[in-house]
Amino acid sequence: MNSKKAIDEYGEGNCCPLCSSMKISVKNQYPLIIETDLKSQKQIVFDFEGKRIYHLTNKLLAMLYSNAQHDKQCWYYECRKCGWKSKIFVP
Repeated sequence: MNSKKAIDEYGEGNCCPLCSSMKISVKNQYPLIIETDLKSQKQIVFDFEGKRIYHLTNKLLAMLYSNAQHDKQCWYYECRKCGWKSKIFVP
């Protein structure tokens, strides 16, 4: 059985420091960089070969979202029981 250890100022631990609940979520922020034409306000997307894609499909948007998750920029912890939120952590 996992022993409870309150999340500390370094992000170490597995339970809420206020209510000791283990119902903790990790909220991650990833960089999803979208290029937009200033004049037309349309999104500009290129494929892996450098060709511009004019019609974004749901499959392509899902791929962009999935690829963005390889480089976490920051994260914080949140207790789903009492609402406690940690400070923001960066790599």
